[in-house]
Amino acid sequence: MKLNKQDADILVNWIEKYHSYGKDPRTHKGYVRGYPNINHIDNFLIQKDFPYDILIKLEKDIYNYFDFSKYVIKDPLFGWFLSYSTEGHVVKYHQDPILNLPEDYTDIIRINFMLKKPESGGQPIINKKIIEVKENDYWICHASKDFHTSVEVKGDKPRIVLSMGYALNYSDFMKFKKKYEN
Repeated sequence: MKLNKQDADILVNWIEKYHSYGKDPRTHKGYVRGYPNINHIDNFLIQKDFPYDILIKLEKDIYNYFDFSKYVIKDPLFGWFLSYSTEGHVVKYHQDPILNLPEDYTDIIRINFMLKKPESGGQPIINKKIIEVKENDYWICHASKDFHTSVEVKGDKPRIVLSMGYALNYSDFMKFKKKYEN
């Protein structure tokens, strides 16, 4: 599974134009701006011609690839987000909390796409292991169980990431795990 370059470029161009309007999550080190919950229609994003069609297409690919059922829930806390970060940024070392979910939803996964890789750093770190990722490739984090952070961003080129969070019930998590482990 890979986000095609044309769609990645559209998202990169959009956030490079509008990153200064984004939210600043103060729990991270360094400059980072982002748009959380882009899986919901937002008036600001509509006014700025956010490319929702790319997310719709990508979500279909994800559901097909992992054989998700209709019972998968988008992460209610962070949903999907698009982030733009520059030199000095480090993702806070954390696990994602499981909040506001039905009882049988026990796992949150994040499918992340490195839309733009900085000159140095920016790689995800999951359970103290650095994950090497190329531009437009993805990595997956079992965000509610794995501790995760990132290598500090260095250089003039920003780190731009699309992260799609999902809460899974046991059945969907087992399908995901089987596919992911192969």
